[in-house]
Amino acid sequence: EVWRECIAMHRQLRVVCGVIASTGHRASRDIVQFVPFSACHGNPQTLSQAVLAELPGQVVQYLKDANVQ
Repeated sequence: EVWRECIAMHRQLRVVCGVIASTGHRASRDIVQFVPFSACHGNPQTLSQAVLAELPGQVVQYLKDANVQ
């Protein structure tokens, strides 16, 4: 399946290159979240939860890195 190939390629690039920002510099975080659509059984709420699962931790880490209190 195409999504499996995309996930594998994304993981391989992350291992080899790290996370690269659009500027070409190494990014401090990666917010790409691959979720197999078939695993959500056509349920938009399940899909949304799976896609957004990492977001709170990413926001907290960003705020810590930026010394925002």
